[in-house]
Amino acid sequence: MAYDVPNEYCFLSMTRSGKPTPERPLAVLVTGTSTGIGRGIALTLAQQGYTVIAGVRQTAHGAALVHDFKKNDASMSQGTVVRSGGQICPVILDLASEATIAEGWERVNAQLQALDAPLVGLVNNAGNATLRVAEWLSVSDWQTALWTNFLGAVELTRLALPQLRASHGRLVNIGSIAAWMTPPCYASYSASKAAVGAWSRALRSELLPFGVAVAVVEPGVIVTPGPARSLKEMMDHHHQRQQEIQENATPGDPHAVYSYTTESVRAMFDFGADGGVSVGHVVDMVEHALQSPTPRSKYYVGLDARFLAASFTILGEPVLDWLALQFLKVLSL
Repeated sequence: MAYDVPNEYCFLSMTRSGKPTPERPLAVLVTGTSTGIGRGIALTLAQQGYTVIAGVRQTAHGAALVHDFKKNDASMSQGTVVRSGGQICPVILDLASEATIAEGWERVNAQLQALDAPLVGLVNNAGNATLRVAEWLSVSDWQTALWTNFLGAVELTRLALPQLRASHGRLVNIGSIAAWMTPPCYASYSASKAAVGAWSRALRSELLPFGVAVAVVEPGVIVTPGPARSLKEMMDHHHQRQQEIQENATPGDPHAVYSYTTESVRAMFDFGADGGVSVGHVVDMVEHALQSPTPRSKYYVGLDARFLAASFTILGEPVLDWLALQFLKVLSL
């Protein structure tokens, strides 16, 4: 049966915008808030007065987040800025499987009922980069990447949509510029982030009649602890594999070439560490997507993200693949 759009229907008038007030408490669920981008989003929204349901995988991480918020909020109250009125409510939320997500959602729902605040936003930020040469990626590696970066967000969003429809809320998915251009060793990460983009485009049109705005934030290189951890794990795994195949290696063995590949990626990380932008730039885009009366469908964060997206459209994949290879050769010199 076709959906009957009311004559007075107007997308922008139906979507909720603006900030919370003491008389109008609003809740936002943010995943992956232990460190990096998610932590920055949670702290900033709470300081603006939101009730932030902060998804973490360890109780200690949630306690540290609450401590930092209270410390920052108290210091603000001593100056000219009044206390925010917001709060952070950590919940254990593991996106590793359908079962753990269901358990986490029960905890989220219990918090929302206790707070008596409508859920007006969901920020799917949790992510993990398992960097491997594609030939060395196991099925388990793929499952971890897909559940953490994509399927977990899909299932959590499915559970949250009834409340977001009721509040005419906002859905913000954190993607990556790696969805446009895939460096070596990024196969699982880029594939999962590309899936986030395609899924978000479908949701945007499907949720339009309900006044739920959907936005994708695609950062370039961001200065967070995550990339360094991923790089160390990649290099450790590479050295382990090299030791395992060393006895059986023969001249011309393709695995020997992978040493060049991983070293090029390491050099790319070193190069990017000096040119990355701060977490605050991503937080600004998420704020706009949650609060603006005219949210964008996509936000690029950083000059590198804008350049790569434009280059992909103008030059096409073959040219970009060649340029990327030349770039990695230069870095590895």
